[in-house]
Amino acid sequence: MEAKKNNLYELTNPQKNIFLTEQYYSGTTINNICGTAIIYSEINFELLKKAMNITIKNNDNFQLHFKLDGNIVMQYLTKYKNVEINVQEIADVSCIKNIEEEMQSKKYEIFSENNMFEIVIFKFPNNQGGFCINIHHLLADSWALGLFCRQVINNYNLLLNGNEDIEYKTKFSYLDYINNEEKEYMSSNKFIKDEQYWSSVFSNIPENITIPSKFNCLGKETECKAKRSTYVISKELNSEITEFCKENNISNFNFFMSVYAIYLSKINNSHDFVIGTPILNRVNYNQKNTMGMFISTLPVRINVNNESTFCEFSKNIACNSLTMLRHQKYPYQNILENLRKKQPNLPNLYNILLSYQITKTNTEGYNYETRWAFNGNCADDIQIHILDINDTGNTNICYDYKTNKYDNDDIEKFHKRILSIINQIIKCKDLKINNINILTQEEINNIFN
Repeated sequence: MEAKKNNLYELTNPQKNIFLTEQYYSGTTINNICGTAIIYSEINFELLKKAMNITIKNNDNFQLHFKLDGNIVMQYLTKYKNVEINVQEIADVSCIKNIEEEMQSKKYEIFSENNMFEIVIFKFPNNQGGFCINIHHLLADSWALGLFCRQVINNYNLLLNGNEDIEYKTKFSYLDYINNEEKEYMSSNKFIKDEQYWSSVFSNIPENITIPSKFNCLGKETECKAKRSTYVISKELNSEITEFCKENNISNFNFFMSVYAIYLSKINNSHDFVIGTPILNRVNYNQKNTMGMFISTLPVRINVNNESTFCEFSKNIACNSLTMLRHQKYPYQNILENLRKKQPNLPNLYNILLSYQITKTNTEGYNYETRWAFNGNCADDIQIHILDINDTGNTNICYDYKTNKYDNDDIEKFHKRILSIINQIIKCKDLKINNINILTQEEINNIFN
């Protein structure tokens, strides 16, 4: 969709959530997201630059800028300008981290006409290489970064094969989402029904739980500095989990959600609480092919019956989650605002977030891989990311944790306990939650010795 000059557009609901985070953690780079693509072929770097600029021109989210209209944040489109992209020569893959860290440390000025993204191409001595893109969350989410990588690689291949005429008018416009799809939803019967559903789910407010901290965090709620600890699930255990899920008709996501929920229930002695989980929030073909900020959060309300078996509990979570997903478009911020009418000082419904990202980002016929870089900030106490973004069959669990609450030893202990719970469940599918022990065998031995 063409934008008329000087037209102002409201922020979408996902963007509003990002702007609120930006205000709460003012002065930080919490909303920088960074993705890297490593290409395992010799590269024509001038054509790669051209492919990137074609991709930027063809996606209007890159041309979005923001201004205050009174006290309201609005957005507008500027005309595309060619983006200067630097090429850095580096020795090997280990040097990419330095590029990512330097890019992510950049603080973007929201109310400015400067670009709120940056791209760096890197070149290895063998003439292979790739690129890093860092962008503000107001412009894109992680799905959009995957789209960007695929489009760049596709455009590069077309240029490499002599097809110079590949520029086209934007097929999938974020402006269409702003003007049509979201406005239509907000004034629809579906919106009213979704609001009624979430009012029913949160007719009362559950306990706000977390993993206990040994540090005194009083007065440090607005700190978001964080570290990441990454653990690889062994192929043997990964196979056992997958087989267990197949045999018991449980998705891998609901398996992990159930395991972490059981731990949180037991460590907090709580049977009614919320775990946050990010959702794609792209409900049709057009949205799945549109670059921009769509991602939202689903507050999954957990009810734990200790007399249930693990499989019964997991299937109950799956059933509830499926119902919640039917109402996923309703903004999480609206849920909070409605609840704050009852409890004005309610900061959030959850402190622990669990994301599950098993995706394939490669373009067919081209050998490259992608990765997402951690930006050193975290809005929740702990964010748990279960990852295999290149469809390798290997599963990593990344824990992003606030450093004013936890240290690496805390996370190490936490993860070992999770593995212990998983092994107990796999050995006995009919194990009741009551009989699941959150302590590792080593911890138990130390108590009785």
